[in-house]
Amino acid sequence: MTRNTIYNGGSCHWFDNGRELIFERNTCIGNDAMAMGNNVDSYGGGYAHHIYIGSNDISQVWGNDREVMTYDNAGNAYYGPIASTSPDGTKLTIAQGFDPKSQSYTDRVEGGALVVISGTGAGQYRRITSWPLPSCHGTGQCVFDIDSKLTVALDATSTVEVMPFRGKNIFHKTHYADVGAFQFYGLGVDNMVVSMTMERGGGFAAWGQWRPGRAPYTNYSFANPNLMNQFIGNDVTEGLRAEHQGTPLGLGGWGDGAQFNGHVFAVVSAPADLNRYIVFRANQARSNGGFLIGGSSDVLLDGNTVSNTPRASVSGQKSYHVEKSAVATFLVGNK
Repeated sequence: MTRNTIYNGGSCHWFDNGRELIFERNTCIGNDAMAMGNNVDSYGGGYAHHIYIGSNDISQVWGNDREVMTYDNAGNAYYGPIASTSPDGTKLTIAQGFDPKSQSYTDRVEGGALVVISGTGAGQYRRITSWPLPSCHGTGQCVFDIDSKLTVALDATSTVEVMPFRGKNIFHKTHYADVGAFQFYGLGVDNMVVSMTMERGGGFAAWGQWRPGRAPYTNYSFANPNLMNQFIGNDVTEGLRAEHQGTPLGLGGWGDGAQFNGHVFAVVSAPADLNRYIVFRANQARSNGGFLIGGSSDVLLDGNTVSNTPRASVSGQKSYHVEKSAVATFLVGNK
């Protein structure tokens, strides 16, 4: 889809299970107070991948949560250990699957992701090529297939997540104005965000999450990891600071500057396993914004610049704020 002008009261783009898709050189202008944000999602299960969103101009997003781009999810298939692995490493057995009636359960994960969340082999992922029918649940013989052998074999300490896949997408040279956040919400794997510009916006964020199960299925909690995402050469000319809220940072409602406490590049706090291998390189926060690194593991900040942002306006902290829950954050050549 290229070279269109859209005056929208809803979303500009809504790519549920989008695949092998180009969205380029379009102009989207919200034309009422409920003009929503945009997404790449997997509500239909399966996967959304190989999408290029580039050289667009998107503005005036006021409605809903103001998310100018977000990932979102249909549910999950499994969270827990692996009982056994075949000799060739591609067939994995789970001893006890999730109850198919539990909240947020989906069997629609072919093409989805297995992510090793913690323990031996953590940080790896593979794609799902087959998933067993719900009839196997409770039998101790639920076997599924991945596309290739894991580099580091799993053991009794390893915990995995199986769910629909959103990743291997490129976001490039799109301009946003008067919008909320651009965020990889929940599972987002192996994405590139390059040379984007934003003015009066909520910034760019990696947002891995932990999802607790709901009664009566409180044992069926699951993970939504962010993994191997890179934000390179992006420019936020003005973020959304306290004066846009009318309240001090952190005390306002959902959305705008309060969402990430006024920072325009963020890893949103989560258990450290759920935000891993995130890179921020050569980005600029030109005014009213800084960098917030919440719960995460192995995050690199390299050659970024923050300017025209009083420290007191960014959570009362320095422009580069690393929370205690962040493990192995590397700051190299930032200003």
